[in-house]
Amino acid sequence: MTETPGFMTRLRSGLAYAISPSSEARSITTAEPSYETLRDYGLVSGGGPYGANVTETTALNLTAIWSAVRYISDTIGMLPIYVVERVNETSRVRHYDHPVAAFLRDPCAQCPAFSVVQTMLVSANLHGNAIAPVQWNASREPIGIRFVDPRNVSIRWMDDHKVFPKNLVYEFPSLGIDHGSKSSPRRRSRLGPRFAPNDILHIRTFARPGGLKGVSPIRAAARTIALASAAEKYAFHVYAGGGKPPGVVNVEKTMSPEAYKRFREGLERILERQRTDPGSLNATPLILEDGASWSPWGISPEDTELLMTRRFEVEEVARLYRVPPHKIGSLEKSSFNNIEQQNIDAVTDSLQPWVTQLEQELTRKLIHPSERGRFFVRIDLDEILRGDFKARTEGYKNMKATGSITSDEIRAREDMDALANGMGSRPTLPVNVAPAPTAEQAEAIVEKMIEKGPTTNAPSEGSDQGGDNESQEE
Repeated sequence: MTETPGFMTRLRSGLAYAISPSSEARSITTAEPSYETLRDYGLVSGGGPYGANVTETTALNLTAIWSAVRYISDTIGMLPIYVVERVNETSRVRHYDHPVAAFLRDPCAQCPAFSVVQTMLVSANLHGNAIAPVQWNASREPIGIRFVDPRNVSIRWMDDHKVFPKNLVYEFPSLGIDHGSKSSPRRRSRLGPRFAPNDILHIRTFARPGGLKGVSPIRAAARTIALASAAEKYAFHVYAGGGKPPGVVNVEKTMSPEAYKRFREGLERILERQRTDPGSLNATPLILEDGASWSPWGISPEDTELLMTRRFEVEEVARLYRVPPHKIGSLEKSSFNNIEQQNIDAVTDSLQPWVTQLEQELTRKLIHPSERGRFFVRIDLDEILRGDFKARTEGYKNMKATGSITSDEIRAREDMDALANGMGSRPTLPVNVAPAPTAEQAEAIVEKMIEKGPTTNAPSEGSDQGGDNESQEE
């Protein structure tokens, strides 16, 4: 049984037949047309085949990618960052006067802390890497940060000939810094300064096995983004042309020179009008002579399912960045029944991995080695609930009911003053709930019970008499 060729096979065959210069080559074939042929016929854009012209800059022209990157970077950028001390297994204390805490509140002279985190996450979500050298003072305390283009940074092992290399360096573009010695003053590094990993904040996506840099989501999904860009470009031309596909002029006989001249002048006038003012195409009629007729040529927006294709683009971008579609403006599959669960998924799947990586990177690079294990950086995801007052107050209520938080701690989170006379400094418990006694308290209770002796519940006289009367009556 002969298998029916698929759509792409028939399309390639038709293209090969239509654009072949000779009749000998017009045989049915499944050979794929060259990129130059597809480009000449407007089937791909210039710059390279299958998305090679997609860059991190051009990808931001798609509103879905812009929204996804901005959602991740803006949401995490607004979260508060603390330096926390692990006093013991059950006690945690926030330190606001720690040098790292002061640095995290004001890490850059050019922009606030929000913009620093936002910029790093934008770079990581576009380029796959965010690289920022840290400036230190004499006491090895961070005092500044600088952003660089990760595409210009080279990361390599200085001793890569070993099985387990240890000397990793970050090499930056030349900044005019001389790395030569007195014996060879002309020796100047082309790559510029080198930094040790401990002096670099590096946030990245996942890396390939053996790779030192993260994979760019834009480069990895270049074909998907190219398809979305092509659909957007096609939609622009469709609506600019009044929603009508291109066409051809059919003539029953050869046009006279005068008719052909008038037709050509009229067509050139329409094309010029379309170039200068695309919206006026429908207002410029074309007069046809000698029985000529107009026939549409091409695929209509309905046949291409243009709207469905553009909706699918949003889902593809949401899948690329692991963002729920409703966070980037697609509410088709959202309802009152699942929107809360989708918001939870957004935190656990989209934000939590980036937050965890930021916490670990800031802790291992900014906290002094002598303090690691006791001090760590923590990003408070509870700040996301500030927009939902009802959910926030319900959470406070449940935590206070179990004695997990005091009234003053709740008021501090809401930027309110503590209660007077220390009224809100002690945890509270419901009346019907009491804490379990300690070992000393339990021992004292047992001793009191022994001293009191056993107790018996004697029956009341009325009940005894009642029982006797009943026996007598029987």
